[in-house]
Amino acid sequence: MESRRARHVGRVNNPHFTTQDFTKLLSMTKKSHENYFLERRTSIAHSLDRLGDFSQMITRKKIPYKEAKIMNERSVVHDTFVHERTYNTTPSRVFSAWSDPEVKATWFPKADTFDFTVGGREIHRGGSPGGEIYTYEALFQEIAADERIVYTYSMDQGDARISVSVVSVQFKAVENGTHLIYTEHGAFLDGYDTPAVRERGTKAMLDILGEARRQEV
Repeated sequence: MESRRARHVGRVNNPHFTTQDFTKLLSMTKKSHENYFLERRTSIAHSLDRLGDFSQMITRKKIPYKEAKIMNERSVVHDTFVHERTYNTTPSRVFSAWSDPEVKATWFPKADTFDFTVGGREIHRGGSPGGEIYTYEALFQEIAADERIVYTYSMDQGDARISVSVVSVQFKAVENGTHLIYTEHGAFLDGYDTPAVRERGTKAMLDILGEARRQEV
């Protein structure tokens, strides 16, 4: 029966050092130990050489850099940011800036698809001429008229998913108008985008929304 220690070594401390390896070492002579570890070092050196070959293939552009990045640099950065604004108009008018596609297009990219219902989607695609196409796709999770909107959305750059977020937008009546609270929880994938860039973009759009509301008054 294998010992508890043998199971622990083989399963947790080193995934390349198995229970069979541990048992083998127990029965080896000193000379056998030396030969065994020489074989292990040779195997590791061979693996490192293969890693070096892969790096050279990237440098020589045999493997496109974007593909190499995806293969080697998978990452997720989580972040939450909150922005609050007070608009000098009623909650229903601020809410309509999110629910009415024509009004929303005055401060947010015009949607190709807009279904403002629970389970409905908002989708738009765009980008600079000759550049990457970016796709925004939102799914409305909860809607309380003039009070709250909760939705999830993803952002794609070409075929690559660059982020997934959960957003809540709250509308609260105050003495001088409407207090809006925008909260976003984002997962930013593989270094294509950063929380700081996304937050700056959101802040700018909320400022444009405020300007659009003022022009209507």
